[in-house]
Amino acid sequence: MRNENINTTSVTPSAEEGFYTEINGSAFEHVINDDGSEYKFNPAWHCTGFADSAHPRIPQRDPNYVFSKSLLQDLLIFLLYPQGTALWLTGPTGCGKTSAVMQVASRLNWPVLDLTLNNRFEFTDLKGQWGLTQAEGQSTPTMKFIYNALPLAMRNGWILVLNEADLASPGELSALNDVIEGRNLLIAENQGEAVKPHPMFRLIVTGNSNGAGDESGLYQGIQQQNVAAMDRYRMLTVNYPTEKVEEGILANVAGNIDKKLRAQMCRFVQEMRKSFLGQGKGPSISIPFSTRSLVNWASAVQFYAMDKTPLKKALELFFLNKLSPEEREAANAVAVTVFGEQWNAA
Repeated sequence: MRNENINTTSVTPSAEEGFYTEINGSAFEHVINDDGSEYKFNPAWHCTGFADSAHPRIPQRDPNYVFSKSLLQDLLIFLLYPQGTALWLTGPTGCGKTSAVMQVASRLNWPVLDLTLNNRFEFTDLKGQWGLTQAEGQSTPTMKFIYNALPLAMRNGWILVLNEADLASPGELSALNDVIEGRNLLIAENQGEAVKPHPMFRLIVTGNSNGAGDESGLYQGIQQQNVAAMDRYRMLTVNYPTEKVEEGILANVAGNIDKKLRAQMCRFVQEMRKSFLGQGKGPSISIPFSTRSLVNWASAVQFYAMDKTPLKKALELFFLNKLSPEEREAANAVAVTVFGEQWNAA
């Protein structure tokens, strides 16, 4: 079993004593190497986390979540040593880019704000706007500047996650350049207010491309981003979990399913992803198969135990019914190969 140490240490800022705490590797319950073996943290390993574990912006912790050791290491290194950069996570739909960030943050008690961008996104949407507000006991409303995600995250030291960032206009996304480099955010709309970034503020964006546009043709609306802006990001490629990692996930969430059957389910999912990415031997599939769908499939199988074909019946809910007739036929053919007679018979 490999047990390479994740090489990160505490970098707690000296200010705001009591605001931070030290978190050790026991916070990450399930960490798996790419070959499926379990990763064990060095008992001396620790990193900076937040002391307030009850903050409402901390993502909900999934106790069954399984971390890929390599992805966990990359995320921890960025969070502890950003070095004046932001992080760009690129990968196919449903591969777990955002959920990986959320689950790391949940174990570090790190509050997160997340937004999904689109082709109508404007940088001013992140800053805020004037609006009428009325405090409790106040007889009449007053005009007040209402801060949006960016100044809130910057001021409080939260993680700001911008999903589908490559759908945004390159000009609008480039407005983040100064913030990424650690300079103040100027809010001209609020009398030129300058928001100083907290030392624990982090910016993470996700996208289906690496900022150079979509050459695969799978994702509509992807825009090529400004080269100068992209130079300010670390680029981290996230792939679908390996078959062994997903077997570990199913062992946690669906341990009542036979181990052999869990392995077959994971193998079927891998074949569907190959078809989605155009790497399979058969016809292409237009719908990605996420780990979330795999978990939902496994969880639903138990409710259809009395059905003639419980595997197929449960899968229809989360995958098969989303496919075209031709794609569904191709998926069924793969399922027969993977599962054998149990696919079409009780």
